[in-house]
Amino acid sequence: MKLRNPNTLVATLIVLGLGGSAAAFGQKMYWNSNGNGLDEIQRADLNGANVEIIVPGLNAPQGIAIDDRARQVYWTGGGLIERSDLDGANVQTVLSGLTLPRGIALDLDNRKMYWADTIDGILRADMNGANVQVIVGGLQAPTGVALDPGADKVYWSDLNADLIQRADLNGANVETVLAVNANGIALDLGAGMIYWTVGSTIQRADLNGQNIETLVRGLTWARGLALDIRAGHMVWVDIIENTIQRADLNGANVTPLVSGLDAPLGIALHLSGLKGDMNCDNTVNGADIDPFFLALGDPAAYLLQFPNCDVLNGDMNGDNTLNGADIDPFFDCLGTGNCP
Repeated sequence: MKLRNPNTLVATLIVLGLGGSAAAFGQKMYWNSNGNGLDEIQRADLNGANVEIIVPGLNAPQGIAIDDRARQVYWTGGGLIERSDLDGANVQTVLSGLTLPRGIALDLDNRKMYWADTIDGILRADMNGANVQVIVGGLQAPTGVALDPGADKVYWSDLNADLIQRADLNGANVETVLAVNANGIALDLGAGMIYWTVGSTIQRADLNGQNIETLVRGLTWARGLALDIRAGHMVWVDIIENTIQRADLNGANVTPLVSGLDAPLGIALHLSGLKGDMNCDNTVNGADIDPFFLALGDPAAYLLQFPNCDVLNGDMNGDNTLNGADIDPFFDCLGTGNCP
């Protein structure tokens, strides 16, 4: 492998007029709207700024999930599972002929998608739509779904049965975790906790169902829920107030982010950083060269200097590792703007 001289590259970038932003794509939150004929996928910055419609003209979108690796957003609704690029381009139907698909979750390591169907139960398929399986049937009205692939578990909420349950990823060993009315669910695997929305409140408990806490009260109808563990936040949609709100993971500091929506149901976060953006300023330029080589040589020192960044922002070849094989693709990204 031929390694390039970073000092030469910086000079080249300046001569070519590329010393500024070679690419820009920040972290975003995505949600679906489902009311008054305005069925669409929208997104905004994590602070609620820059709201935009990316996929209009849908049929009752319900659940939503992000594939950070392929940089795609998936959603359910209208008997379909569909996906597009994160900017809304290249809309594709992944699966059709489904009954009432609701929540959806992605196992990126094994390239599987799992979804709750209010009629058919918990299903899974390859992320290209092949190999559809009903893994748990005979449920009343499953709605939300979340994954713990490391523990080989899928969790779901059953709105009519007033249960949160789980099973192995193949559907075996079904067990009840909590006897609660729940809609949206999300997992904090590092802390071993499950969060859920239930009408006017947001609650959490240990993954074994112990130590239930009510975190947020006084909501109208909280629905979809997502966690930003690194920032210490949870984010949810309120289908009646037509808002998106945020709070700390312990429920403190409730903050409105977006208002004036139209029946938002699901929400998902794109938290994987822009590839090549090693100083986390949402651009890729010459200022990222030193942080790139710091992360390559001393990941711990990199995280101390850039605590809100991800070492894998430098994983330019998509092998989920930062190593010498990423150097040439990193420089190509800088020089041409052709970033993964």
